[in-house]
Amino acid sequence: ELLSERGAGTRGQSKSGAKADAARSARSDQRRAAADRRASLSPLKKAMQAAEKKVETIGADIARLDAKLADPQLYTKDPQAAQSAAIERGQLAKRLSEAEEAWLIASEAYEAANAEVVADAEA
Repeated sequence: ELLSERGAGTRGQSKSGAKADAARSARSDQRRAAADRRASLSPLKKAMQAAEKKVETIGADIARLDAKLADPQLYTKDPQAAQSAAIERGQLAKRLSEAEEAWLIASEAYEAANAEVVADAEA
């Protein structure tokens, strides 16, 4: 009898141990899947950040030119430089508009993918 009780206890422990192993494995699989989802977001996040940096850089260039163009002496001392700066500022404004559009597209793509990852994680 004692041996059969011991065997029954061991079998019960095996079953509970198997359940614990299965739970650990499931959690591990969930963590791995979450890491994979985050990794899939990485290129989108990098593209968004690169676009944002480009917007900031062009914005700083425009601010520099605006400061230069705000100097009234520029127009009297060097009208050619004033004209060149005005043309460059116009080109930068166009590039800024394009960069902002690229940033918006990249941001929307990242946010949509991130929302999908969050929805998958909650499911």
